[in-house]
Amino acid sequence: PDVESQGFPNIPVDWDDAVTLPTIFSSLIATNRTGVWGVETNRMYRLDWSPRGGVWELFVGPRYLNVDDSYTVEAIARNTNPSYYQNPLGDSYWYTDAQNNILAGQFGGRWSFQRDRWQVSVETRLFAGANFQNVQQEGGFGTLNDTVVPPQTGAVGANTIPRRDDVINMQLPASFRSQVNLVEFSPGMEMRFNLKYQVFRSVYLQLGYTAMYAENIARASKMVQYTLPGMGINSDNNKEGLFMNGVNFGVVINR
Repeated sequence: PDVESQGFPNIPVDWDDAVTLPTIFSSLIATNRTGVWGVETNRMYRLDWSPRGGVWELFVGPRYLNVDDSYTVEAIARNTNPSYYQNPLGDSYWYTDAQNNILAGQFGGRWSFQRDRWQVSVETRLFAGANFQNVQQEGGFGTLNDTVVPPQTGAVGANTIPRRDDVINMQLPASFRSQVNLVEFSPGMEMRFNLKYQVFRSVYLQLGYTAMYAENIARASKMVQYTLPGMGINSDNNKEGLFMNGVNFGVVINR
C-alpha cells in the first residue's frame, strides 16, 4: 500500500517513491587477465635468387592459436546496520572467461642477412581460420542480503528504515552460471624483427620484437550483460580486435 495515502486502494508497485539504490562498496577489485599460446608447422621454400643480398624464404602451413581472456570482479560491502543490510548488491562477485581456439592456415615470408656471426631477419605471417569460442560465466549477487525490510507499523514515518522494493527482496541473494559456444572467422597478421648471434654452426641466440593483430576475438569484459538477478553473456559482443606486441628471446636451432 501507498503509505503516504492512507485509505486508498493498494498499489502493486509505488513508482513515485522510487529512488536510486546506493551501491557502496568498501572494496572493489576488478582483474582482467589474457593468456596467449600457440603452435605452428610450416613447409619452407628457400629462393635461389636474392636481388639485394641476403636470403629470401617463403613458408605455408597450419597454425593453432589460443587466446584465454578472463574478467573477475569482487565487490565487498561494509554492513553499517546489522538489522538491515543497506546495500542490496553487497558482497557480490562475477567471473567471465572467454576461450578463443583459432584453427587457421597461414603463409608468410622471411628475409635474413648474415655477416660474420651476426644475423638480422624480418618476417611476416598472414593467417585466417575458424575461431571456436567458449564463454563461461558464474557469480553471485548479494550473498549477505538475507534480511527483509521490517514492515511499516504505527503512524506514517514511524519506521525510519528505508523501504526496499519487493522485487529486490525476492531476487536477491542470487547465484548464476551461464555458457555459450560461438564460431567466428578470425583473420590476422604477425610481424617479427630478430637479431641473432651464431654460437655454433646450427645454434643461434636470438633477441627480437614481435607484434600480432587478430580480428573477431571474444574478450570477457565486453561480453558481460549487466542485468539482475542472473546477469548473463552478451553473445553479440564477441568480435573485438586484439593487438599484442613485445620483446622475445630464445635459442634457434637448425634454421
